[in-house]
Amino acid sequence: MQDNTGFDQIYKVSSSGGDEIALTSGSWDDCYPRWSPDGNWIAYIKDNIAGYRQVYKIPSLGGDEIAITSSSFTHGYEWDSPEWSWDSNCLTCSSYMAGYWRIMKIPADGSNESVLTSDCFPAGSVYPKWSPDGSLVAFHRGVDGYHQIFIVTTNGTANETMLTTGVYTHWYPQWSPDGNWITYQRDTDTGWWQIFKVSITTREEVQLTQDECHHQHPQWSPDGNWIAYVKNDQTGCNQIYKIPADGGEQVALTTLTLDHWYPQWS
Repeated sequence: MQDNTGFDQIYKVSSSGGDEIALTSGSWDDCYPRWSPDGNWIAYIKDNIAGYRQVYKIPSLGGDEIAITSSSFTHGYEWDSPEWSWDSNCLTCSSYMAGYWRIMKIPADGSNESVLTSDCFPAGSVYPKWSPDGSLVAFHRGVDGYHQIFIVTTNGTANETMLTTGVYTHWYPQWSPDGNWITYQRDTDTGWWQIFKVSITTREEVQLTQDECHHQHPQWSPDGNWIAYVKNDQTGCNQIYKIPADGGEQVALTTLTLDHWYPQWS
């Protein structure tokens, strides 16, 4: 939220409503916050620290912010947030160094970050997401002009697998709760973005939406039964929808003639 300092700051507010509470202040933009699974910390990107974007964290109850990274390269591609591992011990984030984007593993205590992905100049690897058990990170990477979904091991072996292929762009991977599937948005021959999922073992791609509308930013429900997403429907606005994870009828969750973006499950 941009407040009267003129900079973006990190705020929190009760889910039942009430006063907004500022957690950060100062003459930098703080953005793209992510709450740790244990509830104790909020990680975010701090802009323009000595000319670079760095990963910081702050206690969720308030207190002093702590720099997790201080490297002489920037962290966070576009809207790319630092993402926590399930045990709150590590984060992952895209980082720009030596001319392209890499996926980094970053200990939450601020010790040395390490590169997870192989060199892929001139393309880059962005939008990392931890698997539920922390053994893998999913991301997308430009390959021959199209972005494909990859997974990479987090144990330092840089063992990568490309899950998708073809002359299509695949964006914003999200894991199923059981860790067996990844959902994402993909362009198609019709020109519309659709919601797909891919098996991490068989690499089978399954198309979940078919209609002539754009479908974007999928999010898997914690119970694994639904995928929520944004759809530009007959209202002329972006609405929040959900669809069964195995395919089926789409269900509109919003209908007001306003744009709705970035659904997140409780």
